[in-house]
Amino acid sequence: MSHKTCISCNISKPFEEYYKHSSMSFGVDSKCKECVKARAKLRHHNLTENDPDFVENERKRHREKYERLGYKNQQLDWDKDKPWKKTVIYKNLSRKLNLDKGFEAHHWNYNDEYLEDIFVLEARPHKKLHTYLSLDIEKRIFYLKDGTYLDSKEKHKNFIDSLQIKIHN
Repeated sequence: MSHKTCISCNISKPFEEYYKHSSMSFGVDSKCKECVKARAKLRHHNLTENDPDFVENERKRHREKYERLGYKNQQLDWDKDKPWKKTVIYKNLSRKLNLDKGFEAHHWNYNDEYLEDIFVLEARPHKKLHTYLSLDIEKRIFYLKDGTYLDSKEKHKNFIDSLQIKIHN
């Protein structure tokens, strides 16, 4: 037997689609990974929306983790090769833009004359976009994994559009 029926979605799936659980029959959980993740996501959403204590505890937990793992020093180390992060324009840009929650500024070029020329993207698609991009620190522009430079705003916009990411400028 290589399949099991999930008690949540009632779909028969291979054992690889279940988390391991040594005390359960067949050594796997009774719910598939997909259902477990969906339930955890829903629980987190409900707690975030309805329980201010949960939100405060999560903030404390994240701050403690930030300190414990030394992310501040890591960030300083990552930023040492990025001189634009120290400029007045860059530091005050988020205040000037006053973006709504869940939105972020995406720079297509980090040269000083273009620091204020940004795309406004939702946070998750912005993170997805950066999985395809690498930054040439010396030129201060992004390039793709195949070596193609996105050296104009139009090229950058076309690439964002090709990923079907909505720009909110």
